[in-house]
This record gives sequence, C-alpha cells and structure tokens, in this order.
Amino acid sequence: MSLLSALSPGAVAELQSLVQAEVERALAARDRAAAPKRWASATEAADLLGISTRALYARCRRGRVPADAVKHSGRSLVFDLRRLDRSLEEGT
Repeated sequence: MSLLSALSPGAVAELQSLVQAEVERALAARDRAAAPKRWASATEAADLLGISTRALYARCRRGRVPADAVKHSGRSLVFDLRRLDRSLEEGT
C-alpha cells in the first residue's frame, strides 16, 4: 500500500498541485540565474574583447567603442555586452 493510496483523492490532487507549483518556482529561479548578464564592468568587457582595461579605455576615447555600448555608473563605466558583441560581429 503506497502513501498516496492512503490519502483521499482531494488530498492527492492538492499535493500534486503543490509539487507542480514548487517545480515551476524552481525552474523560474534557475532560468533567472542562467540569464546572461547584459552590463559589465570595464574589466569584464576587456576580458570579453581580449584586451586590457587600459586598451579598452583608449578605444573609448578614440570612438572605437560604440557610444550606445557605454554608460556611466557613478565614477566608472559599464559596458553593454550585447552591443559590444554586435559591434564585434559587424567588425566595427
């Protein structure tokens, strides 16, 4: 005799819905954690490009990094990884 057969049909249905809700919550949390990061620090962006942070800042000054890929965050710059990736593909 299984544990589920000892429960009433209503209790089994409620237990199944609770388990399903918990599974959906866990999957949603996993998907949020696996979502790619959009904005990155200069160090992370430089690593993506395979250059030093100093070279990245020099490229910014010379206009070789698209303006819409950079924004100020306090005293530092953050870089839009999607836009940087797109500019790499375009060869700009």
